[in-house]
Amino acid sequence: MSYVRFGDEGATVYVFESDSGLECCGCNLLDKDAAGRFVSKTRAGMVAHLREHQKAGGTVPQHVFDELEMEQA
Repeated sequence: MSYVRFGDEGATVYVFESDSGLECCGCNLLDKDAAGRFVSKTRAGMVAHLREHQKAGGTVPQHVFDELEMEQA
């Protein structure tokens, strides 16, 4: 399931659920030597990660946070 794809509502992130957990694919916050993806086992961890994207000037639509936070409950 995809929470958001690059370009959706101006998004600069691509977040989806996989067998590994919640993935931020092509994550530009990672070192160039990293695998190019951030993986979180928890929704709270992904929310925190996406807040870092916002702090760095990235665009994450509000509905992504809403969905992740609703699923935590």
